[in-house]
Amino acid sequence: MTSVGFPALGTGTLKYPATLVAPIMFQSVMEYGCTHPNSHISDVVVILHKKDTALTQVFRQELEKVKTLLREAQRAGETFYMLPQLKGEEGQKRWPFFEATRGRVVMEFTALQKDDIDNACQDLLREYNATVRTVRQDIPKLAFWDEDFIQQAVMACKAVHVDVTFNFSMDRLELRGRLPEVHRVPLHHIIKDAEKEVADRENAFLTAVQIQWNWVEVSTTESRLIPYDDQNNYRIEKGYKEGKDQAIVYDANKTPFLVDFTAMQERPEKIGTIDGQDDESEDVVTVVRRDKIIEVAHDAPPPDHWRLKAGQSLDVVDLSPEQTEYKQVHSKFIELLNQPGATVVKIKRIENLTLHKQYMSMRQQMKRHLPEHTVFEDDFEKRPLWHGTRDDIVDSIIENGFNRSYCERTGYGQGVYFAKTAEYSSEDKYAKRNSNGERHMFFCKVLVGKLTAGSEDMRFLPPNANDVNIAYDSAVDDVDDPSIFVIFKDVQAYPEYLIVFKDD
Repeated sequence: MTSVGFPALGTGTLKYPATLVAPIMFQSVMEYGCTHPNSHISDVVVILHKKDTALTQVFRQELEKVKTLLREAQRAGETFYMLPQLKGEEGQKRWPFFEATRGRVVMEFTALQKDDIDNACQDLLREYNATVRTVRQDIPKLAFWDEDFIQQAVMACKAVHVDVTFNFSMDRLELRGRLPEVHRVPLHHIIKDAEKEVADRENAFLTAVQIQWNWVEVSTTESRLIPYDDQNNYRIEKGYKEGKDQAIVYDANKTPFLVDFTAMQERPEKIGTIDGQDDESEDVVTVVRRDKIIEVAHDAPPPDHWRLKAGQSLDVVDLSPEQTEYKQVHSKFIELLNQPGATVVKIKRIENLTLHKQYMSMRQQMKRHLPEHTVFEDDFEKRPLWHGTRDDIVDSIIENGFNRSYCERTGYGQGVYFAKTAEYSSEDKYAKRNSNGERHMFFCKVLVGKLTAGSEDMRFLPPNANDVNIAYDSAVDDVDDPSIFVIFKDVQAYPEYLIVFKDD
């Protein structure tokens, strides 16, 4: 047998993510090749359905990564073999290329006195150790690096026999080896390219929250909008905002297409010809830009009990103790405050149309990644959660929403903190008393989404364990029974009410 074929194992009925299956399958094939050099198998075929373009794209991307590894090995004049990765501590990946060069060396010293031999040994060791260095570099968002950039760094270190350790939990890259070899690793260029790719992915996600570009699929019976993926959507919107005439997008096969903003059409970058004339029968489609913020505002208008007037986008309404709304908020606050001597001075309803639109857009974006029949309001959206703050920050939150720059504690990450109980948020280090002895707390609804355990040095959320292309939505103190929630996107929370209170 010289060839063997496999389907995309587990991606059908079992619904395993393609981003997990593809690297495992390619890894297994390479491991087999390395451990069975005399095998007669020369071709391994992965069988994919031609209409499943998303699955095909993932496997093509993984294949390109494998080809890159092979090319790098060939340039170094080496036979490709599996990289000797060691797992190391939690959140780390380590490749000991420098350690692998170590071997036993027998040296013979001749001298008139034993002290001279001992001194010579110490001098030799001192000279050797002086050439060995460990260089550490903090790299923000290292955990979000694409695997291709990780492998570029690994191959660069392998070529000069330098140990490399990726500490994803601390955002730190560590190189160890002889100093001249450490300096030969082109780390600066790799970091620059990786950080640009991470920034582009972040921008693509944020763009998709607000703007969605689509192409129009026309059949004999109907036409429908097909959304571009986040990366192509970002490329189009970036060109559109910069005032360019066109933008370039790519399909699953990396074929380029032009989006013409004047004609609002997409066409192949290279148009064929018939008898010397442009072939107008080429695949040209109409493109449509949708502003999701405006659509959300239309599809999800402000709550019925708001009293904003026409043309008004912000109002802060004092609730009367006689109102049912006041009584409901007051009752929940007193119940979760658990301080018998506390008194509520006032409760204000915050009607901020801009913040509400942003929140509802993020809510829609988050729901897009959830399985059908998910009980969103119970599991992914929490109401109420509580946020205590100083009175000099209150107006900024009402007008502009929450802001991570005001974060004064980092026990579970450098984001915006919310508590399950008002009692916790009422502590003086959060809801500090003003000169009148008043404290301030917001009654909030928060899109907590999928949770992960937070840590003090967490500046952003790590990739989801079930889908590395999507990050977790919030960090918590305890995944099984959370009482503290930390968000890293300010629009994931909306401050519904401001409660001013006093306690003993």
